Amino acid sequence: MQKYHLDRNISLVLANLLVMTLSGCNNPTPGETESGTTTDTTTDGTDTDATDTNLTPGQPTDTLPPTSTEPATDTEPPTSTTVGPTTETGPSTDTDTTDTDTTDTETTGEPAIEVVRVWATANPPLLEQDRIVALTPALDAATATLTVGGDVVSIQSVAVTQQGHAIVSYDAPGTTGGVIIKNDLADNPQDGPLGLGDRVIRGPATGLVAPKGVEVGPMGSFLVADTGAAAIKVFEFGAEGDAAPTFEITDLGSSEAVWDVHYVANADVLYAAGTNGEVQVYEDFSNAMGQTGPDRTIVPVEGGTKVSVNLHGITIVGDNLFLSDVGDPMETTDGQLFRIADPANAEGDVEVAQKIAGGDLGNPVDLEVTGGMASTLWVAEKANDKLLRFRPPLLGEDFELVDSVDVAKPESIALATNNRLILASNPAGLDLDGVLEVEVPLIGAPTITATIDRLGSITSIQSIALAGAGDGLVGFDGTPASDGAGVFSAAAIVDAEDGAAIDAIGTRIWGPGTGLVAPKGITLNAAGDRLFVADLGDSSIKVFDPVTFGDAPPLFVIAELGGGAGGTSTTTTPTTGCSPPASTAPCACSTTPWPTRARAARPAPSRPPTTTPSRSASTSTASSTTRSATTCS
Repeated sequence: MQKYHLDRNISLVLANLLVMTLSGCNNPTPGETESGTTTDTTTDGTDTDATDTNLTPGQPTDTLPPTSTEPATDTEPPTSTTVGPTTETGPSTDTDTTDTDTTDTETTGEPAIEVVRVWATANPPLLEQDRIVALTPALDAATATLTVGGDVVSIQSVAVTQQGHAIVSYDAPGTTGGVIIKNDLADNPQDGPLGLGDRVIRGPATGLVAPKGVEVGPMGSFLVADTGAAAIKVFEFGAEGDAAPTFEITDLGSSEAVWDVHYVANADVLYAAGTNGEVQVYEDFSNAMGQTGPDRTIVPVEGGTKVSVNLHGITIVGDNLFLSDVGDPMETTDGQLFRIADPANAEGDVEVAQKIAGGDLGNPVDLEVTGGMASTLWVAEKANDKLLRFRPPLLGEDFELVDSVDVAKPESIALATNNRLILASNPAGLDLDGVLEVEVPLIGAPTITATIDRLGSITSIQSIALAGAGDGLVGFDGTPASDGAGVFSAAAIVDAEDGAAIDAIGTRIWGPGTGLVAPKGITLNAAGDRLFVADLGDSSIKVFDPVTFGDAPPLFVIAELGGGAGGTSTTTTPTTGCSPPASTAPCACSTTPWPTRARAARPAPSRPPTTTPSRSASTSTASSTTRSATTCS
C-alpha cells in the first residue's frame, strides 16, 4: 500500500467525482448559475519504495494524480472519508493543488507529499465578485487572490436604427472596448440576458479604447465617439469580430475628445459634442468624411461668456440644437442643458436660446427630443438616478421640467417607435448593467417594461484544474444568448501575483460546437492531454483536447452515467479496449482498471507572505488510489 503524508497529518477526500456528482443532482435550466459550496483538491504523487511489503507481486508501483483520498494505514484497505458539509449553501468553491514538496518521513523512510498551496474558485452571486484564490495547506489564509476579467466592464451608450436594431457600446477590460449589435431589440424587447447580442465588434483591429456615444450614420454605417482614442470611428453596420473601422476622424479641432455625435441625414452634417464644451461640425460628411477636420465650431455663450464646460449629450430636432453638459463629473449639482437656435448657420461664440440649470441636474449624460406638437426633452440624469422629462408650455419655446422617473444610473437614451424609449443603465458593477425599455403612455408616468441585462459571455466561474506546467483551466457558466458555457485557460496561474486579473476570454474552449451547457467538475488525465468536463446541464461527461481552443467539439462524450443520471448514448453496445473517436458524436463507454504510475512533485516557488483574509471553503485532497480509464467505441 502506498502512503501519503500531508504537512498537517490529515487525510481528506477528493470531491471531483464526476459521475457521482451528476447522478446525484437534478439538471439545471440551461444558462442557470449554480451557487453552493464545493471543493476539489489534488496532490501529485511520488515514487514509492520498491521494498514496501504491502505491495503484491505484479502490482504497479506508479500512480496517477489522485482523484480521491483515503486514510493511509498498514492494516486495512483505504476508506473514503468526506470532510466538510455535503450540502451547498454558500458561494461555490472549487480547489486544486499543484504546488508540492517531497520529503522523507521519520517513521517509514518513504517519500511524502507536502501540500504547499491549494487553489480554489469562488463564485458569489455577482460575477465581479468571482475570485480564484490560492490558500495555505491549512486553509486558514490566502496567499493570492485573483480577479476574473470577462468580456464587458460596463455598458456605455445605445442607439436604435430605423429597423429597431440596437447598437450598444461598452467598456472592456484592459482599456479596450467593443460594440454589441442586437437585432430587433427595440421592436421586441423582453426581459432576459443580452450576452453579446447577435454579434459583437471587438479586438485590436477595431482600435476601440473607450467607446461612448453611438449614432446611426450614412449608407449603412454607424459612428462611435471614442474618448480613449480621441477619435470618431465609422463601422459598417454588418461588421463583426475584429473588424477595422471603414474610416475614422482624428482631427477634432479644438476638442481633445468628443463624447457623443449626432448625424443630420437630410443635410449630411455631423455634429460632435466636445468634452471641452465646444461643438465640432463636419459638413458634406458622406464625401469629406471629416478628414480635413471640422468646418465649424460652435461655442455656447451667455452674455458673451462661455457657459459650457463638458458636453456629453447632443441632438438636433427642427431648428434647435440641444446639448447636455455634465460640468465636473464629481459634482452632483452643476449640470446644464442648452438649446441653440439655427444650428445650420451657427459658428463661433453663439448665444444660447435657453439654459436650464439647478434642480436635479448634476450629470446629465445624454438627451433626446421627440418633435411634433408635443415636443418632449428627455434627459438621462446619472448623478441623481433619474429620467427627466421637460416640455415647453402651450404657447412657448422654453422647456420646463414636467416630471421624472427613478432609474438607477441612466447612461444613454435612444428613441424607439410607439412612444417608447431605450435606455442604457450602468450602476456600480457589471451585474446590474442593462438595457431598459421605457413605455411612455399618453397620460401618466413612464414605466420600465423590460430589462435586458447580463452582458458578456460569462456569468460565473466554476471549477479549476491545474496542468503540470502550472497553467489553470477554469470552467464557466454563460448565457445561451452568447453560445453558453465553456472552459478558459489561465497560463502560468501558479506564478500570478496577488491581485492580478486573469483573462477569461482570450484563450478558451467556447462556442456552440462544444456542446457545453453547465460545466461543473473538471480534471485532467495523468498525461495532461485529456480534459474531462462534468456537464450538469445535459448529464454527461465531455472530453476535450486541453490545448485545442475556440469552438472545438469534444473528442468524445460519455452520455450513459448510470444511476439514472445519464442520457441515452448513440451507440448501444459498450465496448472495451477501443480508442476515443476523433468525431464529435457521443459514444458508449465502459471502464477498465487504470494502473497507477508515479509523477514527481515539483518544488514550490518562493512567494512572499500576504495578509489577504482567507475564504471559507470545504476542502479535499487525495492519497493513493486506483483510477479507471474510459474506452469508447
